[in-house]
Amino acid sequence: MTPERSRTIEIVEFIDRKEVDPIYYDHPYYLVPSKGGEKAYRLLAEVMRRTDRAGLAKFVLAEREYLVPSPAGTEPWS
Repeated sequence: MTPERSRTIEIVEFIDRKEVDPIYYDHPYYLVPSKGGEKAYRLLAEVMRRTDRAGLAKFVLAEREYLVPSPAGTEPWS
C-alpha cells in the first residue's frame, strides 16, 4: 500500500532528545514553515529548545513513509 503524498510533516509525539542515538541518522533534512506558519513554527521550536525535546515526526517522500526525529531549529544533536 502506497502512503498518500503530502507536503506536511505530522508530529506523532514529543521525545527527550537524549532518547535518540545520533548513529541512526543518515540523511539530514531542514524544516521550514509554510507561508503564514512562521510564528507558530518559531513558537514550537522555542518550546522544544527550552524543554530539550524533539518531535517524533512522520512524512512521505517518494512514496515512502519515514519516521524521523525533528529537533528544534538547526541545532546539532549532542
